[in-house]
Amino acid sequence: MSIAHLRRKTRGWAKAAIANTVALRRYRIEDALVIAGHPRSGTTWLADMCAARAGTSILFEPLCPVSVPPARAVGMDRLRYCRPQAPWPEGERFFRRVLQGRLLNPWTVGINSWSRLLHTRRWVVKLVRGNGILHWLGNTFPIRRPVLLIRHPCAVVASQIRLKPWADPGSPATPANLAAFPQFAPVLQRLRTPEECLAGRWCMANHAALFSPRPHLWRVQSYEKLLLDPATELESIFGDWGLPVPDGAMDRMRIPSRTTYSDSRPGDVQAHLVRWRSILYPGQIRRILAVVDAFGFDFYSNQPEPDYQRLAAWPTWLDRITEAAAAIDHELGTDSTEPAWPALVQRASRETAEPARAEPLPK
Repeated sequence: MSIAHLRRKTRGWAKAAIANTVALRRYRIEDALVIAGHPRSGTTWLADMCAARAGTSILFEPLCPVSVPPARAVGMDRLRYCRPQAPWPEGERFFRRVLQGRLLNPWTVGINSWSRLLHTRRWVVKLVRGNGILHWLGNTFPIRRPVLLIRHPCAVVASQIRLKPWADPGSPATPANLAAFPQFAPVLQRLRTPEECLAGRWCMANHAALFSPRPHLWRVQSYEKLLLDPATELESIFGDWGLPVPDGAMDRMRIPSRTTYSDSRPGDVQAHLVRWRSILYPGQIRRILAVVDAFGFDFYSNQPEPDYQRLAAWPTWLDRITEAAAAIDHELGTDSTEPAWPALVQRASRETAEPARAEPLPK
């Protein structure tokens, strides 16, 4: 073990000790601010802006099964899904600890400064494994409206493909995830390349929240809109929480998060939005969009921003076809109360969508 690594570990344990000492006064679940999103979607960047509020610290990835043993004990993984009304007593006990700021170790608090930890009164709970449990979380606990941050799948894959952990993405779905949504198996079995598998993971991670019928218990926040108009979007986010936008949040918006690349600068907004085009080959972009299209997401294309009108209308449009979904239950072999009806979505999309923008997946 190197001296630098030993110093980091010592510093992490010291911060955890401080956080646990301060936490003896306990935190209220209602004060927690939950930010969820797929990895490389900007969740750390948004959490940094939200933590500009005095007395606020970041609870960093408490669902990571490698670094947080209690998360491993309750079966958390990147694609964990829990039905909104499902009984999950061990999960309820675990998330109560998370939301009350009682799951503090070097991993979950190390991102914070010493002074911030000493004055913590509220936690921003940052999750990249929480998309599939947002509905259950909102039904189970009296939390403020969570934020689901979504980013263009090509930008996400371009960011992931540069990192070693995603160099060999493996299967885009876990056995448990496929058991919950078996209708996606035919699409997933056709994925071959790393970018296709990463795009499949993006779809599996986001579909449960995005395809859920209204009303949503969470806010769907576009990364691109937040980057282009941070003042308006932060005002809306904090308005949902019933809080004022903290001083200094806009200053932090211009600073790359601590988990991003050194050459990634959100300050150059337009260049940042299209950067994935210089990282991915045209064929990779077409294959990523083909996967996204196969899952029924019709608001992303080769443009840097989503179709905001389609994104805003998406849940309403799904509500209108709920009755049609029930009519083809037998065909799909699924329960129409599930938040995913890809065959129906694709069928309806073909009837109303613009000309195809991505090559179809190979048979």
